[in-house]
Amino acid sequence: MMLATALAVAASRDALLVDKRMLAPPLAALLCALGAGGVLNYRKQWNFCSSSVLLLFPLLLAAGLTGLALLPNPARLELIGCAQAGLLNTFALTVFLGLICGCALAFGFPAAIALGGITLCLGLLSDYLAQTLFAGSPAGRALTACWPNWQRFWVADLLRNGTPLPWAGIAWAAAYALTYTLFILLLCMRKFRRVELP
Repeated sequence: MMLATALAVAASRDALLVDKRMLAPPLAALLCALGAGGVLNYRKQWNFCSSSVLLLFPLLLAAGLTGLALLPNPARLELIGCAQAGLLNTFALTVFLGLICGCALAFGFPAAIALGGITLCLGLLSDYLAQTLFAGSPAGRALTACWPNWQRFWVADLLRNGTPLPWAGIAWAAAYALTYTLFILLLCMRKFRRVELP
């Protein structure tokens, strides 16, 4: 989805104009994936949906690389920027799903939905709370360090004067997401060892 969105944005970078060279690779990838999925379903009795989606991933990657080769330099930077923003959204979604899994295992599914909403809202305010409500207090600093900070994944915080996103900021966001999610999932594994299955 990230690659398809980036290619679509690059294809329509000018108002009311569509660059057919940029729109052709993702459409060709979609048609090839559906056609190959149909052939595999007919010949080998493979599931059409799963095989088509599985083939769509490498084909969209090839379409993205083709688009990078066809684009002029300013539009290429725009395509890379869209892909970088998609990566940041993926990291944030990974942390959120890890939290929801942990809450569902510890407290049950209905409570996990409520706690996920609270976590999302308070995580968006974590920088504000750290600077105002918890300013200077060790307990407040510890709480804001443990609470997920969604602002680490904001594109606007990584942009500087309209330049492309720095890869160092994306690497820090990836490390934060990986560490946070791994910690949550390790806690889930410890909790799951004590759960009695019927």
